Amino acid sequence: MSQDLYSCADANGLPKFIDELNFEFTGTWSMYGTYYADPAQAVVYGNSRYLCVTDNVGKIPTTLPKKFNPIRYWSSLVLVRASGTATPDATDIALAAYTLAQTGTVTANAVTRTLSTGFAGTVTFWASGTQGGAADVQVTVIKGIVTNIV
Repeated sequence: MSQDLYSCADANGLPKFIDELNFEFTGTWSMYGTYYADPAQAVVYGNSRYLCVTDNVGKIPTTLPKKFNPIRYWSSLVLVRASGTATPDATDIALAAYTLAQTGTVTANAVTRTLSTGFAGTVTFWASGTQGGAADVQVTVIKGIVTNIV
């Protein structure tokens, strides 16, 4: 029987595929949880699933690497093929990769635009990536620091 197949990024930001037999789903993320990259663990945070790519304790899955701490702790899991469906063809794989890249690009652009205005308060906004909202993300910036992406 086929397994769900996901696209994600490794700790260096490089794309890879992983099936559900190669990670452990641990449930909803917890600030008190300890998460491991080997064996890989996945969590639900907000409405998305994330794969641990660097061992951590309580690191929020949507936290972006920062200049002073460039470590990537989590990667979004993007479903490429659900179990029981045909093996994905090149179009399915390309679409999953494009959606993942588009989400990251749109988020980065929206955050850059917000920070370039010199805004010093708290703002939450939606960044729309593709027509139909497949890559919409909610971004919160507090005093010039991205604190949440959902």
